[in-house]
Amino acid sequence: MQRTELFFKLVGFALVRRELLAQCGGLLSLGFPAVLENISWFASFMVITALTARMGERMLATQAYTMQIAQIEMLACLSIGIGNEIIVGRLVGAGRFEEARVRCLAHMRLGLIVTLGVAIVFAVCGPWALRLFTADPQIVSLGRTLLLLGLLLEPGRSFNLIIINALRASGDSRFVLAAGLVSQWGIMLFGAWLLGTHFKLGLIGVWIALISDEWLRGLYMLQRWRRGRWLKHAKRVQAEAAAKPTLDGLQSRTFT
Repeated sequence: MQRTELFFKLVGFALVRRELLAQCGGLLSLGFPAVLENISWFASFMVITALTARMGERMLATQAYTMQIAQIEMLACLSIGIGNEIIVGRLVGAGRFEEARVRCLAHMRLGLIVTLGVAIVFAVCGPWALRLFTADPQIVSLGRTLLLLGLLLEPGRSFNLIIINALRASGDSRFVLAAGLVSQWGIMLFGAWLLGTHFKLGLIGVWIALISDEWLRGLYMLQRWRRGRWLKHAKRVQAEAAAKPTLDGLQSRTFT
């Protein structure tokens, strides 16, 4: 009797382990492309930083100070993007695809308004904020120009923070990775070298490349979302989630 009970427990453990591995495989198929896309962005930006360092210490310092401020600007839209990802994921899981599409576009409009408002505030307060880091008038002057360019950069970035997270939540993460690799290395990095180094526009050229990457990639993502090309991935993910038993349910069947 004890051997029989032990046998069934071992079989149950094997089933749970196989189910757990299957779930991990599903997670990695969605999460791994997202990780690679972020690694790609940071790697390309590291190369841009190296290019900026060759322009001189003052240029590098200006880039560092301005990007710190830009990171703060990004927080408001980032919070909207994360919240939108959670909402879209729940709607996709419930099979409410049209509602997910509409809600995401509504959040996108909200994100644009909030981001533009924050960018305006930092553009106005830019000189004061930069003087917290340095008293060099040349760094403050150039940094203020970059913060004014942020009025173009941040709205473009909002497309990527909101729409990309929605595409990932709907299972379309591989497209996001492919588009990110092309845009980050072909537009952002190459453009930064071409405009900033080759044509000697300095940080202004680098930021034009950053703006071009965010807007072109963001509008491409928006077009994909509007046209519903993510739906086939969302329906597949939703069907797989509905077909698979939960781990808790499997445990209750095998260990009780």
